[in-house]
Amino acid sequence: MIPLVLVLALALVAGLAWYFHRRRTGPWRDLATRYGMAYHPNGGELLRRFGAFKTFSLGHSGRARNLLHETDKTQETFVADFCYATGQGKDRRTHEVTVCILVRPGLQLAPCFLRREAPLDVLGKIFGGQDINFAQDGDFSQAYLLQGEKEDDVRLLFNPRVRRFFSGRKEENLHFEARGDTVLVHTGRLVGPERARDLVAQAREVLALWA
Repeated sequence: MIPLVLVLALALVAGLAWYFHRRRTGPWRDLATRYGMAYHPNGGELLRRFGAFKTFSLGHSGRARNLLHETDKTQETFVADFCYATGQGKDRRTHEVTVCILVRPGLQLAPCFLRREAPLDVLGKIFGGQDINFAQDGDFSQAYLLQGEKEDDVRLLFNPRVRRFFSGRKEENLHFEARGDTVLVHTGRLVGPERARDLVAQAREVLALWA
């Protein structure tokens, strides 16, 4: 039987999360209106369309909210809050990030995933976890965990110019994924509506490496 104190604590956490997200809804809707973007409080369509991305398969109970979407002559742009959980019960943790997804028809990028290396990644490598390194580029390889479905294709994608770009932006904590004509970028945290255009600009700068 679950202790009453634990039930009340979980209810309090859920209530605070609901209140926090309600407070974000209005500013995001206002931002969409200001820039002529479509706004959807529920971002389920984002997960249905881009569910193959690793970011959306992390943990469990993944949900997207506050989805902004626009289409112009060259690409589609999506911005949304994404949250997921790890652990269960008292060990459950909620993780939230604001993601930007750009779709540029005609691109054919090798499926890959990039983020800053973390201390526990060493254990993953010991047990066979993938990390694509470049012997000629120790700075990049020490800074980032790079994974992909076809290693040779990922190595071609991450040419010296691309590696220099990411090496020069280690402090921005960029998380990057690519798959075909689509890239996903986030900085490992939620951003407020006032910083949403900055996130889009970062994603466009990354996309410009290949587009």
